Amino acid sequence: MRKIQAHVDEEGRLVLPRAQPPVWTRTGSQVLIEEKATGLHLHTPVGHLKKVYIEPTNTCNLHCVTCVRNAWDEPLGLMESRTFARIIEGVKDFSPPPMVFFGGFGEPLSHPHIIDMVREARATGSRVELITNGTLLTPDRSKELIGAGLDMLWFPWTELLQKVILRSVWEQSSPKSSPTSPPSDRPAMVITFSLNRRLELSLWL
Repeated sequence: MRKIQAHVDEEGRLVLPRAQPPVWTRTGSQVLIEEKATGLHLHTPVGHLKKVYIEPTNTCNLHCVTCVRNAWDEPLGLMESRTFARIIEGVKDFSPPPMVFFGGFGEPLSHPHIIDMVREARATGSRVELITNGTLLTPDRSKELIGAGLDMLWFPWTELLQKVILRSVWEQSSPKSSPTSPPSDRPAMVITFSLNRRLELSLWL
């Protein structure tokens, strides 16, 4: 996290340095400054896009009893290449680029072009994350996701995760390394626990 030194001028205005101002500061930007007990919190402008959620598909290879998809009547399908291309072009217009998150009500890995989508999103300079139920995560698919530049992989905690997924992801990028010391070129992992309707716990690996 970068720290920036600012000063208050004779008229009581907070002045940011000219040399290396925050990347989102532009002439005319309106910034919210929140006063807290420990100091001031400078919020990014509302017009600064921080995250883009992309749902590659609303289809899923599982039929979980608790899934919201059981209570809707929506047509199923895959995101078309031209739609995704328009999204990526839009992401390129932002500086810095927003984080791109692949997820939704469907299983992202069931999209036949998900690896290319991850690679294209990463090529914009965006941080890229993806959530999966893990059942389609084979050793080869793990290698492909790593090669595409995926930054973080999210999982729900299941018995399958314990037996298959962890071994697949940890071993494929560097078989000789220890799971307790992941190399820097390996995507981070987050395992989510749904404790109840209101509380979710995340375990970062």
